[in-house]
Amino acid sequence: MVRFQVWGARKIAAVDNGNPATAEPFHANYRKAFNGLALLIVRSSPREAGQIQVVATGAGLAPARLVIDSR
Repeated sequence: MVRFQVWGARKIAAVDNGNPATAEPFHANYRKAFNGLALLIVRSSPREAGQIQVVATGAGLAPARLVIDSR
């Protein structure tokens, strides 16, 4: 299970993992990895430029951090 936290000029648009047989919701802040992969799609807020900060965490994994500049 990968959990996503997002801050800044953004919102979570969707999550996925490429598994066509999953029943997990696409609109969530978590996703089980499938073949080692999980996907987060973020959408910047309209007319709000700035940084989008993303942190992905999972049991037994080091947290992954990413900063995106939104214009």
